[in-house]
Amino acid sequence: MAVGLMAALLALPATASAKAEFTEYTGTESGIAMPTNPVFRQSGPIVHYSHVSYYYDDTSDWRTTGYTTVVMNFTGRDFMLPTMSGHIWGTFRTELDGHDGAWEGTWTGKMVDGLPFFKAVGHGSGVVDGLKMMANYDGTSPTTIAIEGRILDPHGN
Repeated sequence: MAVGLMAALLALPATASAKAEFTEYTGTESGIAMPTNPVFRQSGPIVHYSHVSYYYDDTSDWRTTGYTTVVMNFTGRDFMLPTMSGHIWGTFRTELDGHDGAWEGTWTGKMVDGLPFFKAVGHGSGVVDGLKMMANYDGTSPTTIAIEGRILDPHGN
């Protein structure tokens, strides 16, 4: 009986993880309002910079299409203003277009000659509650960014 119970318990995690589903999506993120009210603060010899930008994400999945608010940060120690190159990071919130839901998360990456390249992870609320997203963003221009991502539904359909 103990062997049968142990076998049943070991089978449970495999059954639960088999239900998880990934959905891939692609799209573009286009700037609709560039940096507003940048904040500079000094910490010893290092200057910290932060600003808010606004984008529209147009993707192949309605669950990731909408208006995105991005907070971008960098420091003078690891970012070169003359070439607009260096480490960047921040947070984002995407309000879904035409649906009651949103994504919130964090991102990190780099800027190379003014073009952003970064990875983002987020969690959903509203109609996307319980879902997770992860995506790569590759700058094709300073105001248009290619998106390739995945949505994880840990519970499946």
